[in-house]
Amino acid sequence: MDLSVETKSSSSQLLLLLLQQCGDVEPNPGPPRVPRAGRGEPKPDKNAIMQEKVETHDGKIAELEKLAEEQRKTIEEMRAKQVDLEKSLEEAKVDSERRAEAAKVESEEALRAAKVESDRAAAEAKVEAEKRAERIEVEAARGIEAARVESRALVDRAKVHTTQNTTWTLNKERARL
Repeated sequence: MDLSVETKSSSSQLLLLLLQQCGDVEPNPGPPRVPRAGRGEPKPDKNAIMQEKVETHDGKIAELEKLAEEQRKTIEEMRAKQVDLEKSLEEAKVDSERRAEAAKVESEEALRAAKVESDRAAAEAKVEAEKRAERIEVEAARGIEAARVESRALVDRAKVHTTQNTTWTLNKERARL
């Protein structure tokens, strides 16, 4: 025999001997008595289980009904807010349209006033330009007349000068003769 087998065998024997001397030791105790689910405990009554489930479900249903009621209230509050917001939006839209129309009318009036003012300024400028043109024409006519007068005066002076020169030349020639 192998030494390891003998050692095991003798240690097992020694252990058995010691256990027997302890007293209350059974030679074959059987499987361990660890309580497992479904073993060792009596089977619960199906009616009790069903009653417990019904009570649990009743509690859950009550919680769900409470939650549903709270959600209904929240939905109603939200609908009321939505109606208020829609009214406010509609009022803002109407107010905005009214302001836009007022701004449009004001803009058209300002445009008309600017056009009237522009037409008036153009008419005044035209009248002023016509007056200036008339003055320039008068001045030009005066200038032309003055130039004619001056031209006549120069022609007359030239004639006088020519006459004087001719007279002087004739006098000189007479004096030489």
